Amino acid sequence: MDAIPQLSDQGQVVSVLLSVTNITERKRAEEALQASEERFRNLIQDLHVGVVLLGPAAEIRFANQAALASFGLSEDQTIGKSSAQLGLVAIREDGTEIPFSMRPGPRAIETKQPVRNAVMGWRLAKSNEVLWTLADAVPHLTETGEVASVIVAISDITELKRAEEALHHLSTRLLQLQDEERRRLARELHDSLAQSVMAVNLDLAQVARTSGPLGEKAKHALSEARDVLQQMSREIRTLSYLLHPPALDELGLVSALREYAKGFSERSEVQLEVDLQPGFGRLSQEAETALYRIVQESLTNIQRHSGSQTARIRLRADSTCVQLEVSDRGRGMDLAALRPGNTAGTSLGVGILGMKERMLQLGGKLELESSSSGTTVRATIPRKV
Repeated sequence: MDAIPQLSDQGQVVSVLLSVTNITERKRAEEALQASEERFRNLIQDLHVGVVLLGPAAEIRFANQAALASFGLSEDQTIGKSSAQLGLVAIREDGTEIPFSMRPGPRAIETKQPVRNAVMGWRLAKSNEVLWTLADAVPHLTETGEVASVIVAISDITELKRAEEALHHLSTRLLQLQDEERRRLARELHDSLAQSVMAVNLDLAQVARTSGPLGEKAKHALSEARDVLQQMSREIRTLSYLLHPPALDELGLVSALREYAKGFSERSEVQLEVDLQPGFGRLSQEAETALYRIVQESLTNIQRHSGSQTARIRLRADSTCVQLEVSDRGRGMDLAALRPGNTAGTSLGVGILGMKERMLQLGGKLELESSSSGTTVRATIPRKV
């Protein structure tokens, strides 16, 4: 109701104009909305999944018990504040901080689109403990298209992340043990078995030079024995080299890659283009071993699966990162077959999984690009390693 007085020339009230608006429907709508919100609160209050209702400025309007307990907060501390005002620091899986505007709630407000399956960690300022969550943020719009509120559902996946981390450490240790065993076997083959084969060959050569008479069969057998031993010697050297090339430890990644590429081309008849940055320098033993193994695995996949007659190795580094690319012009691969649970590309998938694990343990990443015109494997690691 509005009341407007009508005045005379002398300033006296002569009448009052009353304006009455029927707001019964609005009041009913407000009461219905209030009842709906009350039902919403009662429904989600005891859910084990954290639920937070945000306003259009990303301020917290409601948080159920699961959400409050996960973050160790009370309702009085949270209502009317944003996650930034609560001192909560959001981090990505690589440990970098997520700006406030990129968190699920603010992103949903800005884009007016749902944010699904956002994996992120939360830690209180001055605390080392991290709560890992999987979050969905769904905006609710007014009739005019403005954001009225955002519902954020939060699942605590901290234990799952810890299990993943333990599995990652185990995988890393297994790769380290594998490399150590390859290095040991290569040394044993080179220092023991290869020397024994050489000694037998020398003994046979001594027999061949003796003045005593030898029949034609004996001479033929002796010659064949020496040929077999020479072949064994070559195969032992090749196997020793494939297990762990001495050049990798002694001369570094660039020299080892050049030597390996030459031997691979001779064995496989795949023509290799080797593009290695001049003056590349040395990396840590772990980084050089990981990159070398990725080249080995990639070239093996090219030989077995791609059908390509050519391939390219490219190695580059700058002040921030090291990047290795191995590419071919083959038939490509079905990347969907490499997803977890799909057995169609089991042997290929295991090798790629190992390459990804090597990159993860160095804080890097492995990318695959494949089409009918070829495949590129790209490995990137921070320069510090």
